[in-house]
Amino acid sequence: MRIIGIETSGSVGSVALLEDDRVLDERFFEKGLRHGKELLPSLDAIVRGQNLQPADIDLFAVSQGPGSYTGIRVGITCAKTIAYALGRPVVGVPSLDVAAHNAPPAARKVYAALDAKRKRAYLAGYHRENDTLVRDTHYAAMPIAEAAAAVQPGDLVIGDAIRLHAKEFSARGAVLADEPLWLLRASIVAKLGLLRLHANQSDDPFKLVPIYLHRPEAEDVWERKHKDKGPE
Repeated sequence: MRIIGIETSGSVGSVALLEDDRVLDERFFEKGLRHGKELLPSLDAIVRGQNLQPADIDLFAVSQGPGSYTGIRVGITCAKTIAYALGRPVVGVPSLDVAAHNAPPAARKVYAALDAKRKRAYLAGYHRENDTLVRDTHYAAMPIAEAAAAVQPGDLVIGDAIRLHAKEFSARGAVLADEPLWLLRASIVAKLGLLRLHANQSDDPFKLVPIYLHRPEAEDVWERKHKDKGPE
């Protein structure tokens, strides 16, 4: 089975083409949330680079969030549209799951922690059963102090929330993943999407929606500016 993976929830987007669990190609966008500009050309290049046509793709998997509000919408809209046009299944994959699956096999307890801005983190906890990561918690957005308090000594924390909040997690005795492991990869989106498909968890393209967990910062700023103003 040939799978396209699309990752647009992080600051560096990517696309990947897999055949079953084998990565045929993976391409990353330039840093700086250039997802809307680079997504379609990258998809075209990655498919034609393997001498394939869009109709040769069997499954589309896309990062569902949380993360960049605009990036998530771009990726999901693209995946749903192409999958529907080709009559192929589409699967959304939570971005915290993608982050967690960057963890090395030796990590037994993992917390995926993504930067949610405003001194907050997106957080989910996992434990390893044999070769599989099993999620223990809900996906959540919370103040960084609360996120750090959830971690136990020796737990691995992985994700770009470390960039600004390493001190808080280290104070809890957590092991912090190295920065190369923070990158959300389209190849992992594709692999997790295939697992969901095999578990009969494909999504209706008309109902697949982003996972946001909280409102965009712009809405909070607008509300603060206008809360004391009456109707004009």
